[in-house]
Amino acid sequence: MFCRMGLDLNKRFQQGLAAVGAISLVIGLFLCFTMNDAAGYSMGLFSGMMTGIGAASLVLGIGHLYKISRMSEEMRQKLQNQADDERVRAINAEASRRTVMIVGIAALVISLASALLGNVTVTFTLVGTIYAILICFMIIAHLLEKKM
Repeated sequence: MFCRMGLDLNKRFQQGLAAVGAISLVIGLFLCFTMNDAAGYSMGLFSGMMTGIGAASLVLGIGHLYKISRMSEEMRQKLQNQADDERVRAINAEASRRTVMIVGIAALVISLASALLGNVTVTFTLVGTIYAILICFMIIAHLLEKKM
């Protein structure tokens, strides 16, 4: 889903993606270098995720901004028309829906398994992730219904 952002032709979106990526990268690196040994595996995993997602967002945003700046107006219009195609939108909507379902079910199964094994931290983290996914999905669906 992250890579499906593709070459979005909106410069503000790409600037925001790069900015959020830079902030996330800095936070992840800060956590990585300031953590003490008692922080544990979960905190190390979190700082690694922040660093990785931040670096990927930063590179994607900067790379897409560079591509947009080098693109001719007619090529930009052609790509925008392709992105606005109803078939592409339907495919993206279905892919997003299936992704949310698969990730949600996988997180639920893993959280149940970790609960049975007695790992409370993993269980609460994954249950929180499930709720975050569902809440984001409902909010975005509601906003899109109003927009369309």
